[in-house]
Amino acid sequence: MSDCPKCGNKVAEGDLYCSVCGIKLEQVGLAEEKAPVVSTEEPRVKTERGDKVRRVADWAIMLAAAGAASALAALPLFVIGLYDSYDLARQRN
Repeated sequence: MSDCPKCGNKVAEGDLYCSVCGIKLEQVGLAEEKAPVVSTEEPRVKTERGDKVRRVADWAIMLAAAGAASALAALPLFVIGLYDSYDLARQRN
């Protein structure tokens, strides 16, 4: 236990304020210092530009995939349309 530097009251270790006069004990160095929290994880480096490039690349891949799927889905319809046009032209002659 220590004494308050202002009023002389006994203060316990770790008290932030004197219970009699209210002085902040951290200012006079009597409060228990807290150890800093140390993380064991490596910090993840995030860059705004890198995230933006990644999002644009994701959208480009999704659009390309959608375009390819649309083209593959439309191919049989295109072939059927050509055949029907050829068949109609042949029937007219």
